Amino acid sequence: MSHTLIIQTLALLAVGGLLQQTAHASAGSGDACAPDLDLDGVVDGADLAMLLSYWGPCEGCEADIDANGVIDGQDLSIVLGSWGTVPDDCLPGPSSERHTKWPVGTKYPAQGFWEYLPHRYEARDDWPLIVFLHGVGSNGDGSSNELERLLGNGPPRLVTEDRWPVEGSSAGDRFIVLSPQNPVPGECHQPANIDAFLRWAIDTYKVDRTRVYLTGLSCGAIGTWNYLEAHLQDDLLAATVPICGSGIKAWNTHGCELGALPIWGFHGDADDVVNVIGTYFPLASLQLCTDPEPIDARMTIYEGVGHDSWTRTYDLEAGHDIYGWLLEHINEDAAP
Repeated sequence: MSHTLIIQTLALLAVGGLLQQTAHASAGSGDACAPDLDLDGVVDGADLAMLLSYWGPCEGCEADIDANGVIDGQDLSIVLGSWGTVPDDCLPGPSSERHTKWPVGTKYPAQGFWEYLPHRYEARDDWPLIVFLHGVGSNGDGSSNELERLLGNGPPRLVTEDRWPVEGSSAGDRFIVLSPQNPVPGECHQPANIDAFLRWAIDTYKVDRTRVYLTGLSCGAIGTWNYLEAHLQDDLLAATVPICGSGIKAWNTHGCELGALPIWGFHGDADDVVNVIGTYFPLASLQLCTDPEPIDARMTIYEGVGHDSWTRTYDLEAGHDIYGWLLEHINEDAAP
């Protein structure tokens, strides 16, 4: 933050009484819930920091509270004047109440999927999107009964257990989360199916095209890497988190060009289902690249951990805020 902004902020705080009257008048003419930018039920320093990070012209940004195309002192005054607890009707209910099962053919013709929409989804048009790819044990035909298989792991489990957004993450409740079921028996998610679902989701939901993210575990992570091998140049994604997958083919196809996409791979070094080399080799290779250098090639190898390296990663038990990390990456060149 610049010294000028710090001085402005302190000055506004110093005139609290007058500011609150002005801000409440401004907020009263719009959405009283809008100053709670991170949707946690309270307007506080996290919302202030989020607003200041967008400072300046920002057409359609989530922090543009007064919707005038610029983040400025007027938005700042609304946040400061609304400081504290938001009205009760602004508070989110349990995450499971916004988790919807869509069997194949009911909303998307090719696959059944689970849909999570963040609190106050209708209030914005620029939500980040996470598409989650499950493991092979959750494959199914997309029918209502078989979609239940997806609820045992990853984000669908956290949403169902009312543990979303994940405690300890800086991201808050800022993602649409879609979890398609792979219909191909005994196989990992196919690149063509992933691509079709991503494109459909981007066009169907209120998605910020510059913040589309892909993550998966085991066969879902293999599918994620295979999608990168086949569709890296399509430029749909802003970042990806594959967990206990294998990106060797993607590396062999693209080499250092694979580093154009931020990737954070996770694996257990005692994995006896998908060998740790599947994560180690492509990311260690990317980290050695100099022409071009990778944007952000990260690798976390859990010592003594077997195949389930995903639970501690998705629920942040291991201390890595993957959701906050995803939001750090924006794809300004996202294909329209």
